[in-house]
Amino acid sequence: GSGAVSIEELRLALQDPGTTSALRDAVLADPSLRETDLKAFMLGLYELWEDAQLGRTPSNGPESELSKDDFVDGVLRNRESSLNQIWACIASVRMQMRAFADSVDGRLAAVSRCEGIGGDCADGG
Repeated sequence: GSGAVSIEELRLALQDPGTTSALRDAVLADPSLRETDLKAFMLGLYELWEDAQLGRTPSNGPESELSKDDFVDGVLRNRESSLNQIWACIASVRMQMRAFADSVDGRLAAVSRCEGIGGDCADGG
């Protein structure tokens, strides 16, 4: 082909299990690569497609194409960004879960105190 990939081709590749399976087999045939490398690549590929959908690339429509350099730069740029975003997301979820657990623990302690004094807690806690 032209050495370029269209936005529509990115979408189709991401949605086609045959394409992703063939990509997985090809990547993992290289002994220097691991499953985590493939997952990072797939995340980068998805983000590149999503960025194109949001108009963050020079391409505007689904027929628009990314050059080989734009494709490689986009996937690799997003790989580093993806890892940082994943870390930030996980850390944020952990913080939210801790706050939720602390809130539940506090409410359970209040309920236990109410039950311990005869179950008559007019203030609700």
